[in-house]
Amino acid sequence: MISFQSLQALENGISLMTPAQMSESIFKELSEAGYPAEYQHLTPVNEDNLFPENIVITIKGNPDTDDNKSSIKNVIFAFTQNFYIEDSTFVMNFLQGINEEKLPFTCTVLLSAAENDFSIKDSFPSPNPTEKFIEQIYENSSACALCLYHTTGDREIISGSDGEISPLWLVSAVHSAFSEEDRDIKLFPNYIFRMYRNLEGRDERTGLFLKRGIAAAGIGVRKGDGKIIASLAKDLIKKRSDRYDRNYSFVKLFNRGFFINESTSVVLFITFTFLILLKLCFEAFTKNSINYSRIKNLTRTVFWIPVYIMLTALIFYLNITITGSLIFSSLSSITIMLILFILQMHMNFFVSFSGFAFQMLIAGAANIFIFSSIQFSLMYFFLFEYLIIYISSRQKNTAVLIICFLLLLFSGIHLIESILAPVNASLIFHEIPVTFSLSIVFSCAIFPLQLLWLRIIMRLKIIENSPRSNKIVTCSGYALAILITTGILSASIFFTKSIFFSEPEKLSVYDKAVIKAGNEQPPQLKVQKTDSVFYGIRTGHLYIEAPHKYIKYDITIEDENTNPLFDSNFLYEFTDSKKVRFILPEFPAEKLEIVYSSEEKANPKIIINAWSLNSSGELTHEFISL
Repeated sequence: MISFQSLQALENGISLMTPAQMSESIFKELSEAGYPAEYQHLTPVNEDNLFPENIVITIKGNPDTDDNKSSIKNVIFAFTQNFYIEDSTFVMNFLQGINEEKLPFTCTVLLSAAENDFSIKDSFPSPNPTEKFIEQIYENSSACALCLYHTTGDREIISGSDGEISPLWLVSAVHSAFSEEDRDIKLFPNYIFRMYRNLEGRDERTGLFLKRGIAAAGIGVRKGDGKIIASLAKDLIKKRSDRYDRNYSFVKLFNRGFFINESTSVVLFITFTFLILLKLCFEAFTKNSINYSRIKNLTRTVFWIPVYIMLTALIFYLNITITGSLIFSSLSSITIMLILFILQMHMNFFVSFSGFAFQMLIAGAANIFIFSSIQFSLMYFFLFEYLIIYISSRQKNTAVLIICFLLLLFSGIHLIESILAPVNASLIFHEIPVTFSLSIVFSCAIFPLQLLWLRIIMRLKIIENSPRSNKIVTCSGYALAILITTGILSASIFFTKSIFFSEPEKLSVYDKAVIKAGNEQPPQLKVQKTDSVFYGIRTGHLYIEAPHKYIKYDITIEDENTNPLFDSNFLYEFTDSKKVRFILPEFPAEKLEIVYSSEEKANPKIIINAWSLNSSGELTHEFISL
């Protein structure tokens, strides 16, 4: 997708620095400052400086002074060249700090080549600068990486990407470095859960390191944080570790936060589950009049557990399928269930205050096991939920019940907000399609809240119980009420969605820039193709001359009868066995020569797609077939 700001600059005639020119300029500045900068080539041939290059600075340490027994001897600080252009002072301060520290390990500073801001289509291949750098790391276990991003908002620790989790020792070291300088840095308590479920996926560079088995984390930094990152490098002298703890949790209390590691979590889980099961299995069945009455009420009303859960899941699933709104579906499900609760109490249909209390304990205990299996760090929230449930189950005071309900409600809202708020809403349904089984998991989570709500209504005596009527009539009326209520609400949701919740047409960046994307124009490119055969090898020359600056070329060569390509002076990839696409730079030179070879009997077909910005500010597309 084309950058809107960049297109505006092109429209206004402002000269832009190409990625290749950016690499050259940064390399010159670093060399003049006395740092041992080196190029890492992204393409096999770059004689005309068409492609950008990675810039790598290696600062050797003294391993003889290293008392840390960790196998990690190379710490990588990964910047982008765009970061350097935005804040070169930050990078220079960091490099100066690293040189002054005299670290015992090797410190590698990567300035990866600028990413493509002008990709017409996401399917166009281009060499990934960070991935190219990672390929030259031979021993993954001997390296760790910190990927830095420039931000004007809150500082942030990115503790994973694309389903991979950053190790605890690295994340805690970053957090400690900023905390010691009294600088706030965010690490969401359930950020690991989002990363584990691949909902975020926004930090591609950190994800590339983690997928190769290299311990990595991302840091969103502000201007002036260069010295803090240098002090972080000093902290890693002692904090480097070979232990890869993924199942950790971050708990924030007031302005301070602390980490709970995997071992502590396991001990707490075993301890609390043992105590909870002991409570349920032994104390509840002690022979006394109170427990005898409680068990009698439980056996009379226990069937409500699966009924409530399945009914809530069904209503939620139907609503979210129709509306696609998570909040609206949740609220409508709870509202419908409230109506059904009122009907149930009004008819005095298997209602028991003490029975519902014991059902809450069973459901709360089950939730600990269910959600810990989904993500271990969720154990802490559901242990807290069980504690609130336990207190409310032993209370008849209405005020205490209301306080417990509000505690459960607001803690649940905070949990959902911390998981979903920073995530692009469209990714939620793309990565995790809402199925009926997922709806059952949702209904299990809110089931204790529903029962507590029901007990509060019973204590407030808002609904007067009517004498028990004929069971057949009661059941028929109950079923009819459910059917009518569900039907009316489903119909109203459908019409409400069609009228009020229909999404407006989204403006693309082309619309915002008043650009006619894909506007076909007569070819203005001058294209010439020549072929020659030598010793059974056909060599082709493709000459392209542009009358003005073009944004992007997409050139493919295909042959239905034989291999279309042996080799070329440009990087290329086979899209299938009969078709090859050349990987060309953004903003190619006005004169371009592509040399390629193929079999003597080959009769390749060359297709050229070219995009440029004309004087009217329109994105024009030219198509040439040879």
